[in-house]
Amino acid sequence: MVSGIVASLIGLAGGLLAALLVAWHQAKNTRVMIAAEIDKLERQNQSAFRSRKEQWLLNCAPELLAASDPQLHATFDYSIVVSLIHKIQVILDPNNPLEHAINQAASNIGFAVQEAMTERRSVSKLLGAQDKLTVAVRAYLHAP
Repeated sequence: MVSGIVASLIGLAGGLLAALLVAWHQAKNTRVMIAAEIDKLERQNQSAFRSRKEQWLLNCAPELLAASDPQLHATFDYSIVVSLIHKIQVILDPNNPLEHAINQAASNIGFAVQEAMTERRSVSKLLGAQDKLTVAVRAYLHAP
């Protein structure tokens, strides 16, 4: 009779141990699956945000280049130039080197336009500032 009880207890302990192992394994797998889904959603969000940022740059950068082009304007509308610079700068991440370069290039265009409005107009300085913005935007758009 004692051996029957011992056998039953061993069977019960084995069943409990198996249930605990299955529950632990399921919990671990669930955590791994949730982490993978969260990672997937974060990548999708980053990709969507980058696409929106690229579209924003594709809209604003050419407008800024046109608004600051010395061959198109005898006088500049500085408020439009500054507004476009701010539109570009507001979406940029200063910790990203490519975006920092775009920020610097946009600022340089603002300085060149301001200088052209207050001092002697330097077409080469304006075109050089525009070229830096174009190169920075291209580098960002073609980065992996």
